[in-house]
Amino acid sequence: MPIARDELFELLNQNEVRGKVVRDAAALEDSLSLALTFYFTTNQRYESFEELLLPRLSLNDKVGILEKLPYRRQYKSLGAFKLIRQLQRVRNILAHRSYVSDYPKELKADDWSYLFENWPSTYDRVVGTAHRYLSRLLNSNEFLDHFAPNRRQFGREGDITPHHPMQRTRRRRRAAERKR
Repeated sequence: MPIARDELFELLNQNEVRGKVVRDAAALEDSLSLALTFYFTTNQRYESFEELLLPRLSLNDKVGILEKLPYRRQYKSLGAFKLIRQLQRVRNILAHRSYVSDYPKELKADDWSYLFENWPSTYDRVVGTAHRYLSRLLNSNEFLDHFAPNRRQFGREGDITPHHPMQRTRRRRRAAERKR
C-alpha cells in the first residue's frame, strides 16, 4: 500500500531518516567512484585517477558515465543505476531543503516514494540491492580484466591483485572470519 503523503513528509523531516539517506547516497557514490576507477584505470594509476578526477564529478556525473558505457553484456547489475537515481532524487530534496513539505516540485514525481513504505525495511532492501548490484559489476571480468589484467595469476579467478588496497581489507576480513 502506498505511503500517505503526510506520513511521507513527516518521515522525511526526521533527522535520523535524513542522515541515513545522505549517508547511504555517499556510500553508493564511493562504490560508483570505485567502478569508474576500475573501468578507466589500471591498479598502478588508480590513486592519481581518484585524486585528480573523481572529486570533480558529482553523483549525477558518475551515474551518467556508468550508464553510458558500452558494456559487453547486458548485466542484471546495471539495474543499480535506476535504484541509485531514485535515492539521488530523495537525497537532493533532503540535502537542499531544511524542511520538506508539499510544495517542492520534486515531490510530484513519486517514483521513489515506495522507498519509505514500511520504513526502514523497504528502504534498506532497495539500498542493499543497489550495493550488491554494484559489487557484482565491480567483480565482473569486464571491470577486473582492465583494472588488474594479471590478477588471475595471483589466486582464485575474480580476486583483486594483492597490490590493491581492497585486497588487504579482504585478507583481514577472511582472517577475522577464521578466528571465529
